[in-house]
Amino acid sequence: MATDPNDAVSRRIESHPSRAGAGMPSFWTLIIPLLAGTALYFAITENLESDAGAMVWSEELLEASPALLVGFLFETLILLPLWLFFARLRPASFLIFSCSGALIWLACGAVILRATNISAASEPWVDAAVMLPGMLIVIVFAAMIRYDGRRR
Repeated sequence: MATDPNDAVSRRIESHPSRAGAGMPSFWTLIIPLLAGTALYFAITENLESDAGAMVWSEELLEASPALLVGFLFETLILLPLWLFFARLRPASFLIFSCSGALIWLACGAVILRATNISAASEPWVDAAVMLPGMLIVIVFAAMIRYDGRRR
């Protein structure tokens, strides 16, 4: 009596329904929040520049690279694992995920400001340049996840 190995695998997959909602988000769900946060960071830092000298586009691109890097690390190391954890819970976990992500970003932003002594500057835009892009990443990521989940 020959048994098909694919049947055993499909039975094993079907026996774990808790993993059904824990799918990975789409490519666009990962990219759009990152670009939105980077664009906001770039807009805020452009407001902070005092001189309006001629800059080459590559120098402007270098100004946005810290936001891109920090946003990417935050999204992959914090938001994705957090989403995979909350995706296994009930559908109302969207709000809990959003609040948790925002609180984690506020803590990370406070550490960044404290470690770099940027918060000692009296300019409120400096704090906003760190806090607001991360909050936008969390909000857009959560909205994209919710939209992506409804579409499936």
